[in-house]
Amino acid sequence: MGLAKVPGVSTAKMGILANWARAVTQTNQANGLARNLRVAIRMQ
Repeated sequence: MGLAKVPGVSTAKMGILANWARAVTQTNQANGLARNLRVAIRMQ
């Protein structure tokens, strides 16, 4: 990480990565719920 020497840049980058990871996690959770619902509906 060459940018670690610049606190502002590295902090901003970490914030963006954290937001992106959170969005991906939420999307995966939503997809998982939708898949589970479809399976549950199909089972009935």
